[in-house]
Amino acid sequence: MQNNKILIEIDKEEITKLLQNQPELFVGETMKEIIQKAIQKEAEEKTGDRYSRDSQYQRWGKNPGSVSINNEKVRLEVPRLRLKESGKTEEPDIYRSMRKTVEVDRRFLRYLLNGISQKKYKKAAQMMTDSFGLSQSSMSRLFNREAEKALRDFDNRDLSLYDIVAILIDGKYFKKEQIVHAVGITMNGDKIMLGFIHTTTAE
Repeated sequence: MQNNKILIEIDKEEITKLLQNQPELFVGETMKEIIQKAIQKEAEEKTGDRYSRDSQYQRWGKNPGSVSINNEKVRLEVPRLRLKESGKTEEPDIYRSMRKTVEVDRRFLRYLLNGISQKKYKKAAQMMTDSFGLSQSSMSRLFNREAEKALRDFDNRDLSLYDIVAILIDGKYFKKEQIVHAVGITMNGDKIMLGFIHTTTAE
């Protein structure tokens, strides 16, 4: 019987840094995905089907955009919308109204990860909506819906699609509460956030 072994070179400092920063990196990437999907969804709802004549708007290309999450510039593709009657172009309401700089502090991170680990997707999604200052926006419901869907999809994705050869587990304390997170490493060396769990409260 042949004994097949998989050898992975792991740098201790790199792994330590990865585990320490993974929750923040996950939140940043998730926020970027939600923003991009939300502004795209708004554009689709306003313009209708690509050849629709019933809508007030039509697609008019894209512009580069960005937001800052934890002092890191996140680049986005922002659809341009053209009003058929006036010819005026504008950005989606979500992008125009949202706060362009967001700090993911420890309190925000703790509540968000708690919401995901306890499958309270609506609560976690509302936190993201609030963090971008969109609670009073006419598009808050759409953004909230896209955020909830993204968080739910993350939690329910099929991990069997990844060739995971190692799993790293670490805990992070937020005051007296601990979040344990697991990171998978694939055959190609890619790092995949697997999930979170809210553990016991420290005395």
